[in-house]
Amino acid sequence: MKFELFSRFDPGHATGSAAQEFYDLLERMREAARASATAWSTHPTLQQYAGVCFWMMRRMEYGFTAGHFAKLEAERGKMRVLDAGCGVVPLCNWMSRRGHDVTALEPLPEEFRFLTTSPLNEFYGSQVTYMNGRCEQLPFADSSFDVVTCVSVLERIVPGNDRWAFHEMARVLKPGGRLIITFDVAPPRPPQPGEGPWPADMRRFDEPFEPATLESLIRQIAPWFAVSPDDIPGGFYQLTWEQVHDFWADAQKVDGRDTAWREYLAMGTVLERHESLPAFSPSDVSSALLEGQAALMERLSFYQQVAALRQSDRERLLRTVGEQKENIRDLKKAAKRRLP
Repeated sequence: MKFELFSRFDPGHATGSAAQEFYDLLERMREAARASATAWSTHPTLQQYAGVCFWMMRRMEYGFTAGHFAKLEAERGKMRVLDAGCGVVPLCNWMSRRGHDVTALEPLPEEFRFLTTSPLNEFYGSQVTYMNGRCEQLPFADSSFDVVTCVSVLERIVPGNDRWAFHEMARVLKPGGRLIITFDVAPPRPPQPGEGPWPADMRRFDEPFEPATLESLIRQIAPWFAVSPDDIPGGFYQLTWEQVHDFWADAQKVDGRDTAWREYLAMGTVLERHESLPAFSPSDVSSALLEGQAALMERLSFYQQVAALRQSDRERLLRTVGEQKENIRDLKKAAKRRLP
């Protein structure tokens, strides 16, 4: 399947019976967050996502995911599903309510504690099994699931580890199983002050995918999924920052936000797992870990330089303020000497 770039503001994109049913359930989460009637409904992340999930960009991502899930459901009937990186969003609960066997994986221990100590299944009328774990090391047997969903998670995985995560998601999928995935993308950006040279086909940590970094990742995961760089839409290569800003400016009123834009768009696709699955060799693991280490060290170095620049600016400001105070004292002394 071709990748779909969510670059045009389209309030109707998140419609359709499946997406509408999901958003009806999501509305229940928002109402609970607004009411703050229970301890679990005041959880900070739930309060945050009660707003974020209704942003136009997220509506497009969830509309895409729900629509394609419903198509697979119509073809395959009851399925075993993994929601990888579920967070507090009730996508897993929505799929469970439709009669599927759903496991939701959350990597953050604090969010996992919230999921397992709150009456979410009771509230949503679902039977989700929550587990703590990461996409890079899934705690499931081979060929366990018919479908894996992974919404707005990939960009947060350390570079290098992202292809490791793809292999793990392929491993736990049955042959011919589907991965429904969305992730952040952006045009190439110029280096920021303090950033050194960096390979164009390597993603910096915690940043969206650019055309070159997406191409590189696709080539690396092609042994496991039916995918090719040719599946990237041409519009992604022509994407400009002006288009990104225009999208967020157009969506501002719908989103109910104060800021006019954000610095990314999103993309989605449905990937089919190959019948055979080549192993992720020790050298592949080593290469992925080294790439991740390089990306983390690059970000650490960048933040250290930014901190040093800020400290230098602070010291210069303090010196300037001190000099101004001293000049004012001198002027006052001179004025007193001139007084009769």
